[in-house]
Order: sequence, then C-alpha cells, then structure tokens
Amino acid sequence: MTFLPIVERELRVAARQPATSLGRFLVALVGIVLWLGLWGARHGKTTPADIGGKLFVGLGILLFVWCMVAGVFLTADCLSSEKREGTLGLLFLTDLRGYDIVLGKLASTSLRSVSAVLAMLPVLALPLLLGGVTAGEFWRVVLALLVTLFLSLTCGLFMSAATRQSRAGMGATFLFLFFTNCVLPLLKLSVLDDVKLSEFVTRLLVWPSQTFLLERAWSATASLVDYWGCIAASTAMALFFVGAASLALPLAWRERGYAGSVRKAARKLRLSNWVNPYSWRARRGQAPGLLVSGLISLGAVTSVALLFDTHRTIAKGGRPGWSFAISLLTAFGAHQLFKYMVASESSRCFSEDRRNGTMELLLVSPLAPAAIIRGQRAALASLFRAPAWILVGLNMFLILAHKLTAPFGPQFETWTMVLAGGMVLVLADYYGLTWTGMWLGLRSRKHHRAVLATLLRVMLPSWAVAFLLFAGLGRGRLNFEEMLISWMFLGAAVSLMVGQFAQMELRAHFRALARAEEPRRFGDSRDMISLPGFRLTRLREDAA
Repeated sequence: MTFLPIVERELRVAARQPATSLGRFLVALVGIVLWLGLWGARHGKTTPADIGGKLFVGLGILLFVWCMVAGVFLTADCLSSEKREGTLGLLFLTDLRGYDIVLGKLASTSLRSVSAVLAMLPVLALPLLLGGVTAGEFWRVVLALLVTLFLSLTCGLFMSAATRQSRAGMGATFLFLFFTNCVLPLLKLSVLDDVKLSEFVTRLLVWPSQTFLLERAWSATASLVDYWGCIAASTAMALFFVGAASLALPLAWRERGYAGSVRKAARKLRLSNWVNPYSWRARRGQAPGLLVSGLISLGAVTSVALLFDTHRTIAKGGRPGWSFAISLLTAFGAHQLFKYMVASESSRCFSEDRRNGTMELLLVSPLAPAAIIRGQRAALASLFRAPAWILVGLNMFLILAHKLTAPFGPQFETWTMVLAGGMVLVLADYYGLTWTGMWLGLRSRKHHRAVLATLLRVMLPSWAVAFLLFAGLGRGRLNFEEMLISWMFLGAAVSLMVGQFAQMELRAHFRALARAEEPRRFGDSRDMISLPGFRLTRLREDAA
C-alpha cells in the first residue's frame, strides 16, 4: 500500500485545479496594488527607509490576519461535512487509518493557502530594497506567518473531527484563535504588566499567542528566547491537534441517536404550528439563543467593567493604563463577533438544505419561495434581536459614561461619532449580511465558502478603504474625524447596496438558484417571445 495515499491524491487534484493558480495570481495582485497605493500616499519628506518599514508592517499585518483565520474557513468543516454526508464511514472500510484521512484533508485544504502566502512573499520582500528592514526581520516574520497558518489549519481540522455541524466547528476554531491572539495579549497588557509574576508564569501565558510571536519577530531588540519559545509552543499545539484529530476521527464518525431531540422538536412543532413552517425548520438547527446572547453579553460586561476600572483609577489621581484601550477593543470585538455569527447563521440553513436535497422537496410543496424567505428572516430575527439591542445599549452607555465623567481618551465629539456610527453599522451590516448570506448560501453547497464570500462582499470593501485611509491616503488630506466619517459612511453604503442586490437576486431567481441553474437575465434569448403562435420559448423549454 502506498504511504499516505490520500495525501498524494489530494495534492495532485488541488495542484491541477485552476483555482489554485488563480488564487496565487489574485493574492500577488492585491499585494502589489496595496504596495503601490501606500507608496503613492507617502509624505514628500518621508525617507525610503521609513516608508519601507511601514509597508513591511502593513503587509505583514494583512498576511497575519489571513493566516490566523484560514482554519476557520478552510479546515473547520472539511471532516464534519463528510460525517453529515455519510461518506466518512466508507473510508474506514478500507485499510486507511485516521492519520491518512486527517493528513490528506490537511494537504488538500492547505495547498491553496500556503501557495497564496508564498505568492505574497516577494511583495513583502520589496521593503528590503528600500531599507529600514533587515533580512533577519524578514525571515523571522515569514517563519511566524507559516507557523501561524499551520496552527490555524490544524486547529480547524481537530474541531472538524470533533464536531458534526459546520457552525460548531467554525465557532470553536474561531474562539480558540480569538483567545490565543486577542485575549492573551490583552491579559498581558492589562494584568501581567501591573502584577509581578515569575518569568516562567509570564512566558507560559504569552508563548501560546501568535500575536506576541509576530511582535517578537518585528522587534529588532527582542530576546530570541521569547521568539523561539513562541515558535515551539505554536508548533507543539499544531502537532497536538493533528494527533488528536487522528485519534478522534475513527471514534467520532458514527451516527448517534437523536430520538430525544426529535421528540423535543415535535413538541415545539405542536406548540408553534401557527408560525411559518420554514421558520420552524430554520430554528431547529440554529445555535442556542442563550449562547449567542451570552457571548455578546460577556463582551459588553467586560467592556463596561474595564471602563469602571478606568474611572476608578482616574478618581484616585492615577493613569488608567491599558484598561480604557482594552475596553474599546472589547466592545469592538463584540461587534465583530456579532457580525460573524450573523454571516454564519444566515447562510447555514439554505446551504444545508440545498446540499441534502431538502430545498428541492420544499419547492414542490405548496410553500412559496417568498414564504421560505420570510421564514428564514423570522428565524434570524428571533436569534439576533436581543444581541443587537445589547450592542446598541452598550454603545449608548459608553457615550453617556464619557459625557458624565470624561475619562482618559478621545474628545467627546470623536467618541460620540465612533459609537453612534457603530450603532448605525450594526443595523446596516445586519441587513447586508442576512440577505447576502441567504443568497450565497443558496448558491453554495459548502457552508464555509458561503460564510467567507458573505464576509468578503459586505465587510472587505470598507475595511480595505479604512486600511488605505489610515495607513497613508488620508494623512495630510483629511483629519481623523473626516476619515472616520468616510469609513463609516462607506461601510453602511456598501452593506445596504450589497444587501439590496442580494435581495433582488434572491426574490427574482430563487427557484433557479435552488436548482443550481444560472439565473436567466432580462434579454436572454430563452425568454424571447416566439412569434408563430405567440408562444413563449421559455414555457416550451420548461414543458419539454
């Protein structure tokens, strides 16, 4: 038997797909465009060494974010989808072992992401020609990016092996990466710098963080012990995830009984038989409402608690340190977590129903497409209504707290602008994410692809403009408040326009999308009237 046969096959298949080479080209093109944009926005008195260092940091941050979230969208559903389709058990009827399947999936899903990162490296190396960046810093950052990508992919692989639903695997992967890359650095800044702990305990808390790893890679005066310690910790966690997935997969693929859940669902159906039937169908597989509201409430309570700590420190005559900045970052993280969950849930039900054939059965029933859309929207509203009001209440409380006590931080006008714009963006992004998620979920059989495409269509344009504005294009031309207004206005406009387009497409071509057909546009020859007998060609084709 060939050693690791699935790895060999998956690598051959992935290498021959046009999307692999197209992805490398697009990633390199985006890097070059960003590099030229930032270079053209430089100040006239800026030296080449300064602009080279800024370009290196900016592109490094973008690559790091991609490497960090790659596991959420590439590997977090690769094994659980096989469980849901019932094909994983067939593989274990052969001589294949758990590590054969795990490594094969890792190879097939990681080839595109690794090739995309490698395609960006020549662009990342351009600041070496300008000065301000040494070869040691460059190679340390490259190694940190590759290790972060390896950890993210293996974490998603393990979560996919341990779960059955795509939402659970993607959510668990996201929470782990959020904890290691956001919670641990914030804990170090807010607690460890004020509390004297032993050097061993400090390193034990910061070494698993890839954010700390990237910071050590950039710092020319940093101790290499911390850098290589982070590399060793991240690699050890990645290898642990691979081994745990290989051991758990042969035990987790079997079907489990769902008699209790079926009886509970039947009771809910009897109690709520007056509602839209598809709304009941969509609510059955949703995440628990208490879990969603609890996660948002946890972020809101943490932000308020840190703000109270800021006021207490100022009242005693001291400086608040990092508590005020972490309060802002926590509130911002709660907003982004809410938007990610909206994108995930809005595309899940349609994607699953199209993949398993449920949507085709629904379309031959008396249930109209408009009723299906209303049911899905009602299910989403019931799940996200409370978290949305929690975020709006959090922003209003932060505005009031700043007005009454004026803590350390930005001016009240800027503060109010940021928080009021955040409330507007919650509503606008909810509209855009729900309609775009339903539309792309109906078009895609892979849930993680629908989630990624939804976030890219709704969130990426405003974030790209924000990066260009604050990185250089807005400096010297717009002040800080004007850049904030431009960013928020653009974000709301993009969300509304993309959501409106998705709504029109979904309402006009629902049946064609559910049948995996290309929607017929106005002016299509198949929709033209046949003059002899005044019969419609489209009706004749459908009848045939």
